[in-house]
Amino acid sequence: MINGRKWYTTGGRDASFLLVMARTSDDPLSGATLFVVNRHAPGVTYLRDIPVMAEPLLAHREGELSFDGVRVGPQDVLGGEGWGFALAQQRLVPARLTHCMRWLGLADRALQLSREHLNRRVSFGKRLGEHQLVQLKLAEGAMAVHAGDLMTLRCAWMLEQGLDHQEVKVWSSMAKTQVAQALCKVLDDAIQTHGGLGYSDDVPFARWYRYARAARIADGPDEVHLITIARALLKGRLQLLT
Repeated sequence: MINGRKWYTTGGRDASFLLVMARTSDDPLSGATLFVVNRHAPGVTYLRDIPVMAEPLLAHREGELSFDGVRVGPQDVLGGEGWGFALAQQRLVPARLTHCMRWLGLADRALQLSREHLNRRVSFGKRLGEHQLVQLKLAEGAMAVHAGDLMTLRCAWMLEQGLDHQEVKVWSSMAKTQVAQALCKVLDDAIQTHGGLGYSDDVPFARWYRYARAARIADGPDEVHLITIARALLKGRLQLLT
Protein backbone atom coordinates (compact mmCIF):
# COMPACT_ATOMS: atom_id res chain seq x y z
CA MET A 1 0.00 0.00 0.00
CA ILE A 2 1.42 3.38 -1.03
CA ASN A 3 0.94 6.53 1.01
CA GLY A 4 2.57 9.84 0.32
CA ARG A 5 2.65 12.96 -1.80
CA LYS A 6 4.68 13.78 -4.91
CA TRP A 7 5.01 17.52 -5.20
CA TYR A 8 6.50 17.75 -8.72
CA THR A 9 5.62 15.42 -11.57
CA THR A 10 5.88 15.78 -15.33
CA GLY A 11 2.78 14.91 -17.30
CA GLY A 12 1.04 13.26 -14.36
CA ARG A 13 -2.33 14.87 -14.97
CA ASP A 14 -3.01 13.25 -18.34
CA ALA A 15 -0.99 10.03 -17.94
CA SER A 16 -2.70 6.64 -18.04
CA PHE A 17 -0.17 5.16 -15.61
CA LEU A 18 2.52 6.41 -13.24
CA LEU A 19 5.99 5.15 -12.34
CA VAL A 20 6.13 5.51 -8.58
CA MET A 21 9.33 5.05 -6.61
CA ALA A 22 8.37 4.15 -3.05
CA ARG A 23 10.39 3.28 0.03
CA THR A 24 10.14 -0.43 0.80
CA SER A 25 12.95 -0.71 3.37
CA ASP A 26 15.48 1.46 5.19
CA ASP A 27 18.46 0.08 3.26
CA PRO A 28 20.32 3.06 1.71
CA LEU A 29 21.05 1.16 -1.52
CA SER A 30 18.06 -1.14 -1.98
CA GLY A 31 15.40 0.63 0.01
CA ALA A 32 13.36 1.85 -2.96
CA THR A 33 11.14 -0.02 -5.40
CA LEU A 34 9.53 1.12 -8.65
CA PHE A 35 5.82 0.44 -9.13
CA VAL A 36 3.61 0.84 -12.18
CA VAL A 37 0.43 2.46 -10.84
CA ASN A 38 -2.81 3.14 -12.67
CA ARG A 39 -3.21 6.91 -12.77
CA HIS A 40 -6.91 6.52 -11.90
CA ALA A 41 -6.48 3.85 -9.22
CA PRO A 42 -8.41 4.44 -5.97
CA GLY A 43 -6.35 6.73 -3.73
CA VAL A 44 -4.46 8.48 -6.53
CA THR A 45 -5.46 12.15 -6.61
CA TYR A 46 -4.16 14.86 -8.90
CA LEU A 47 -4.12 17.91 -6.65
CA ARG A 48 -3.10 20.76 -8.95
CA ASP A 49 -1.01 22.09 -11.79
CA ILE A 50 2.18 23.71 -10.51
CA PRO A 51 2.81 27.13 -12.09
CA VAL A 52 6.35 27.36 -13.46
CA MET A 53 8.63 29.97 -15.02
CA ALA A 54 7.89 29.03 -18.65
CA GLU A 55 4.73 28.42 -20.59
CA PRO A 56 4.08 24.69 -21.12
CA LEU A 57 6.22 23.45 -24.00
CA LEU A 58 4.00 20.41 -24.57
CA ALA A 59 0.45 19.55 -23.60
CA HIS A 60 1.54 18.19 -20.22
CA ARG A 61 1.94 20.20 -17.03
CA GLU A 62 4.00 19.89 -13.89
CA GLY A 63 1.73 18.73 -11.12
CA GLU A 64 1.25 17.57 -7.55
CA LEU A 65 -0.15 14.12 -6.73
CA SER A 66 -1.22 12.43 -3.51
CA PHE A 67 -1.31 8.70 -2.77
CA ASP A 68 -3.64 7.60 -0.01
CA GLY A 69 -3.78 3.84 0.59
CA VAL A 70 -3.06 2.96 -3.05
CA ARG A 71 -3.02 -0.83 -3.27
CA VAL A 72 -0.19 -2.47 -5.25
CA GLY A 73 0.95 -6.06 -5.56
CA PRO A 74 3.84 -8.12 -6.96
CA GLN A 75 2.43 -7.72 -10.47
CA ASP A 76 2.94 -3.95 -10.20
CA VAL A 77 6.65 -4.10 -9.33
CA LEU A 78 9.01 -2.95 -12.08
CA GLY A 79 12.12 -5.11 -12.19
CA GLY A 80 12.19 -6.38 -8.64
CA GLU A 81 11.84 -5.27 -5.07
CA GLY A 82 14.69 -2.95 -4.10
CA TRP A 83 15.68 -2.25 -7.71
CA GLY A 84 14.35 1.32 -7.71
CA PHE A 85 17.63 3.22 -7.49
CA ALA A 86 19.44 0.90 -9.88
CA LEU A 87 16.72 1.17 -12.55
CA ALA A 88 16.54 4.94 -12.17
CA GLN A 89 20.31 5.22 -12.64
CA GLN A 90 20.22 3.15 -15.83
CA ARG A 91 18.03 5.68 -17.62
CA LEU A 92 19.88 8.77 -16.41
CA VAL A 93 22.92 8.69 -18.70
CA PRO A 94 21.09 8.29 -22.05
CA ALA A 95 18.39 10.71 -20.85
CA ARG A 96 21.02 13.35 -20.12
CA LEU A 97 22.49 12.90 -23.58
CA THR A 98 19.14 13.37 -25.30
CA HIS A 99 18.72 16.59 -23.32
CA CYS A 100 22.20 17.69 -24.41
CA MET A 101 21.39 17.10 -28.07
CA ARG A 102 18.28 19.26 -27.92
CA TRP A 103 20.00 22.00 -25.95
CA LEU A 104 22.99 22.09 -28.29
CA GLY A 105 20.67 22.51 -31.26
CA LEU A 106 18.88 25.36 -29.53
CA ALA A 107 22.14 27.09 -28.58
CA ASP A 108 23.47 26.75 -32.12
CA ARG A 109 20.26 28.24 -33.52
CA ALA A 110 20.53 31.17 -31.11
CA LEU A 111 24.07 31.84 -32.32
CA GLN A 112 22.93 31.72 -35.95
CA LEU A 113 20.15 34.22 -35.33
CA SER A 114 22.53 36.45 -33.37
CA ARG A 115 25.07 36.40 -36.20
CA GLU A 116 22.44 37.60 -38.67
CA HIS A 117 21.40 40.45 -36.40
CA LEU A 118 24.95 41.50 -35.50
CA ASN A 119 25.97 41.63 -39.16
CA ARG A 120 22.98 43.83 -39.95
CA ARG A 121 22.51 46.15 -36.96
CA VAL A 122 24.60 49.36 -36.88
CA SER A 123 25.59 51.04 -33.61
CA PHE A 124 28.12 53.82 -32.96
CA GLY A 125 29.00 53.99 -36.63
CA LYS A 126 29.67 50.32 -37.31
CA ARG A 127 27.95 46.98 -37.29
CA LEU A 128 27.38 45.49 -33.85
CA GLY A 129 29.40 42.43 -34.81
CA GLU A 130 32.47 44.62 -35.30
CA HIS A 131 32.54 45.70 -31.65
CA GLN A 132 35.08 43.65 -29.70
CA LEU A 133 32.91 43.15 -26.62
CA VAL A 134 30.20 41.67 -28.81
CA GLN A 135 32.75 39.48 -30.56
CA LEU A 136 33.89 38.21 -27.16
CA LYS A 137 30.36 37.06 -26.33
CA LEU A 138 30.07 35.26 -29.66
CA ALA A 139 33.45 33.57 -29.31
CA GLU A 140 32.73 32.38 -25.78
CA GLY A 141 29.37 31.03 -26.90
CA ALA A 142 30.86 29.20 -29.87
CA MET A 143 33.57 27.59 -27.72
CA ALA A 144 31.09 26.56 -25.04
CA VAL A 145 28.78 24.90 -27.58
CA HIS A 146 31.69 23.15 -29.31
CA ALA A 147 33.02 21.84 -25.99
CA GLY A 148 29.57 20.58 -25.02
CA ASP A 149 29.18 18.88 -28.39
CA LEU A 150 32.48 17.02 -27.98
CA MET A 151 31.60 15.96 -24.42
CA THR A 152 28.24 14.65 -25.57
CA LEU A 153 29.77 12.75 -28.48
CA ARG A 154 32.43 11.17 -26.26
CA CYS A 155 29.87 10.08 -23.70
CA ALA A 156 27.67 8.56 -26.41
CA TRP A 157 30.72 6.77 -27.84
CA MET A 158 31.48 5.29 -24.42
CA LEU A 159 27.97 3.86 -24.23
CA GLU A 160 28.37 2.49 -27.76
CA GLN A 161 31.54 0.69 -26.60
CA GLY A 162 29.50 -1.17 -24.00
CA LEU A 163 30.57 0.66 -20.83
CA ASP A 164 27.94 0.48 -18.10
CA HIS A 165 26.18 3.47 -16.63
CA GLN A 166 28.42 3.60 -13.55
CA GLU A 167 31.52 3.97 -15.73
CA VAL A 168 29.90 6.63 -17.91
CA LYS A 169 27.99 8.53 -15.22
CA VAL A 170 30.67 11.11 -14.45
CA TRP A 171 31.19 11.88 -18.14
CA SER A 172 27.46 12.42 -18.59
CA SER A 173 27.58 14.78 -15.60
CA MET A 174 30.29 16.77 -17.37
CA ALA A 175 28.36 16.93 -20.64
CA LYS A 176 25.04 17.77 -19.05
CA THR A 177 26.47 20.57 -16.90
CA GLN A 178 28.55 22.05 -19.70
CA VAL A 179 25.70 22.06 -22.23
CA ALA A 180 23.07 23.38 -19.81
CA GLN A 181 25.29 26.26 -18.74
CA ALA A 182 26.31 26.98 -22.34
CA LEU A 183 22.69 27.17 -23.46
CA CYS A 184 21.76 29.63 -20.72
CA LYS A 185 24.86 31.76 -21.41
CA VAL A 186 24.30 31.85 -25.17
CA LEU A 187 20.65 32.85 -24.74
CA ASP A 188 21.46 35.46 -22.11
CA ASP A 189 24.08 36.99 -24.41
CA ALA A 190 21.68 36.88 -27.35
CA ILE A 191 19.11 38.82 -25.33
CA GLN A 192 21.78 41.33 -24.27
CA THR A 193 23.20 41.96 -27.75
CA HIS A 194 19.71 42.39 -29.20
CA GLY A 195 18.81 44.94 -26.54
CA GLY A 196 15.12 45.67 -26.17
CA LEU A 197 14.41 43.48 -29.18
CA GLY A 198 16.00 40.52 -27.38
CA TYR A 199 13.80 41.06 -24.34
CA SER A 200 10.68 41.18 -26.50
CA ASP A 201 8.83 38.22 -27.96
CA ASP A 202 9.41 39.53 -31.51
CA VAL A 203 12.45 37.23 -31.36
CA PRO A 204 12.43 33.87 -29.54
CA PHE A 205 15.30 34.34 -27.06
CA ALA A 206 13.32 35.40 -23.99
CA ARG A 207 10.84 32.58 -24.54
CA TRP A 208 13.63 30.05 -25.11
CA TYR A 209 15.47 31.23 -22.01
CA ARG A 210 12.45 30.55 -19.81
CA TYR A 211 12.50 26.94 -21.03
CA ALA A 212 16.29 26.69 -20.95
CA ARG A 213 16.69 27.81 -17.34
CA ALA A 214 15.23 24.49 -16.22
CA ALA A 215 18.16 22.76 -17.97
CA ARG A 216 20.42 23.55 -15.01
CA ILE A 217 17.96 21.78 -12.66
CA ALA A 218 16.46 18.91 -14.67
CA ASP A 219 18.10 15.48 -14.25
CA GLY A 220 20.17 16.85 -11.38
CA PRO A 221 21.20 20.44 -10.58
CA ASP A 222 24.62 21.74 -11.58
CA GLU A 223 25.89 21.45 -8.02
CA VAL A 224 25.19 17.70 -7.77
CA HIS A 225 26.97 17.01 -11.04
CA LEU A 226 29.96 19.13 -10.02
CA ILE A 227 30.24 17.15 -6.78
CA THR A 228 30.17 13.90 -8.79
CA ILE A 229 32.96 15.16 -11.05
CA ALA A 230 35.11 16.41 -8.15
CA ARG A 231 34.78 13.18 -6.18
CA ALA A 232 35.73 11.08 -9.21
CA LEU A 233 38.79 13.27 -9.77
CA LEU A 234 39.82 13.08 -6.10
CA LYS A 235 39.61 9.27 -6.23
CA GLY A 236 41.76 9.13 -9.36
CA ARG A 237 38.99 7.72 -11.55
CA LEU A 238 39.15 10.37 -14.29
CA GLN A 239 41.51 10.03 -17.22
CA LEU A 240 40.93 13.43 -18.78
CA LEU A 241 43.33 13.20 -21.71
CA THR A 242 43.02 10.65 -24.50
